[in-house]
Amino acid sequence: NTVSREGLRVFVRVRPPISKEIKKENAVFVTGGQSISLNSEKQEIQCTYDHVFNELSDQGSVFEKVRPLLNDVLSGINGCIFAYGQTSAGKSFTMIGPNGGQDISHCAPERLGIVPRAATYLMDTLNEKADEGVLSYEVKASFLQIYNENLYDLLRDSGPAIEDKLLQSKGGNTELKIREIPRLNNRSRGSAPLDVFVSGLSEFRVLTSDDIMRIVTIGTNNRMTRSTDFNFTSSRSHAVLQLTFEIESQLESGQT
Repeated sequence: NTVSREGLRVFVRVRPPISKEIKKENAVFVTGGQSISLNSEKQEIQCTYDHVFNELSDQGSVFEKVRPLLNDVLSGINGCIFAYGQTSAGKSFTMIGPNGGQDISHCAPERLGIVPRAATYLMDTLNEKADEGVLSYEVKASFLQIYNENLYDLLRDSGPAIEDKLLQSKGGNTELKIREIPRLNNRSRGSAPLDVFVSGLSEFRVLTSDDIMRIVTIGTNNRMTRSTDFNFTSSRSHAVLQLTFEIESQLESGQT
């Protein structure tokens, strides 16, 4: 149940029509579990993907498709879930939940998106294995916004601050810069692969999935939004939530 061998998988989710679209003719049809048809006056285009979710798909079924990626992360493999689509396509709903995640604490469980479900799954799995003495771990979180080609720390640059009981943030220069460093413990020959990071970005230790969601809530409320013709509260920025896991396995011999 891992996706590491496949590298990249592409899923498509077709949302139901919104109010102003109901009276218009449908141009997108889900024709199977991996295919959709795009119809126009001039032609019909068939597209195939790793999986296609139809208009009736729920949040739980979407999460189950990405769960194998989380198992990869727990095995030490970097993972990324990236939502792409035009304004009002349903990216925030799929990733976080209703209303762009701004009121996630009052959201019905069945309407929670990938991020809160992933946070619960990852932290519960780690806590269970830690209680069994299989491993010890530390998890840190950061939340970044890219807006008009500028970088913003969503947990520091504006809005309410994170409570001190999570952990103190990094000190130093508040100017954010994208940098590259050689990957640690690299065994490959030739040029070493590079890890990308943002210097100056605050990072907080999280102990529970609730801690992660508090960070998501604060960061989401701090995002810059601008009205568009499609969605008045749609954000024209890119938000990147990053969780860093440091996991130390305990072998039967007692060695780590």
